[in-house]
Amino acid sequence: MDVNNPPDIPTIFGNLGETIQSVIFGLGPAFLVVAIVYAGYLRLTAADNQQKVKQSTQIIMWAVFGYAVVVGSFFIVRFAAAILGYDVGGSISVDL
Repeated sequence: MDVNNPPDIPTIFGNLGETIQSVIFGLGPAFLVVAIVYAGYLRLTAADNQQKVKQSTQIIMWAVFGYAVVVGSFFIVRFAAAILGYDVGGSISVDL
């Protein structure tokens, strides 16, 4: 059995980061779709209730905003990693 001592920390955090990223990007679109469907249901059943119409609009707005934050954080982290010199794959590269 070959044990690296100390363990390769960037590799450990890289694997953990990839796992977290795949979970977040797997669940993010699903949450967005569920929120939009729920908001659509609220709007369709609102009748003349303006409070439900306003609530459905806010649900859609915050769902899209939340998904934009998730996608934006992905690009910010990749850009920061590229600046620090980590190989993040993809096409983002920064030469300073």
